[in-house]
Amino acid sequence: MLREIGALDLAISYHEKALSIYPYFEEALINKGVAFERKAKSTEKKEVFEENNDFALKCFEEVIQLNPKNSLAYSNKSVCLSNIGDFSEALKFVQKALDLDQKDIKALNQKAFLLNKMDKKDEALNVIKEAIKIGGRSDYGKNLYRTEAIIHADRGSHKKAIKIIGKVLESDKHFLGGL
Repeated sequence: MLREIGALDLAISYHEKALSIYPYFEEALINKGVAFERKAKSTEKKEVFEENNDFALKCFEEVIQLNPKNSLAYSNKSVCLSNIGDFSEALKFVQKALDLDQKDIKALNQKAFLLNKMDKKDEALNVIKEAIKIGGRSDYGKNLYRTEAIIHADRGSHKKAIKIIGKVLESDKHFLGGL
């Protein structure tokens, strides 16, 4: 855990260095925000979590100000908002990301996750199935199947969830995907 935090701190410092040279470098701002968001998730201390999540939100908000068509900034802001339990606001931002890029499988995965959290399980299942059609065979595809399994489990369809995870494990015995 400490090694991961050290790596994230180093990444943040490199992104800050890049931004000192080129302050409007959107990719550096997004990567800095992602590093802060991961740092937030890696702590058990509430005040450290809140501080890092807030730093991440500011990075994504700055990118949105610089370029309102940057779908990645909206999607990542959605993740930060979901980290603090603001699922309805997070859903608005992930929808903005999808309005800009309808085939963004990570944003579709986030939307399915949020809908599931908001107890809109049928809608969540439809969204994740759409994401799987688009990107089920991609490197990120296993994450989509994991989300599908979680939605089925939350609906009480445990056998279906186990079957889905079983199929993923057949192709990658080391993939546990955070379950």
